[in-house]
Amino acid sequence: MVKISEFFADEVRDLDFSEFQLWLKDWHKAGIYRCWLAIDKHKIVGFLTRNECCNCVAIEVLPKYRNQGIGEALCQESKTYFPAYNRNPKFWAAMLKRANS
Repeated sequence: MVKISEFFADEVRDLDFSEFQLWLKDWHKAGIYRCWLAIDKHKIVGFLTRNECCNCVAIEVLPKYRNQGIGEALCQESKTYFPAYNRNPKFWAAMLKRANS
């Protein structure tokens, strides 16, 4: 079972994300503040990162784990902080649609 967990950027800096194409090594340069990880047992299978302005910087799910609702779960979990700040609902609707494709 895949679990979604939230982390501050500094908490995951040294984890292995070598299987991901969108992972940024320099979080501070990209302005990334928080991330949500999808973890299956002890393996990271997906992630979503956002900056201090609550904008999504990247979302990615490993191919083997796609079409299982993980991308949507990452988007939904990260939106727990967005209602007061989200000024672009169309963007997030598109992200949810793309996460499941």
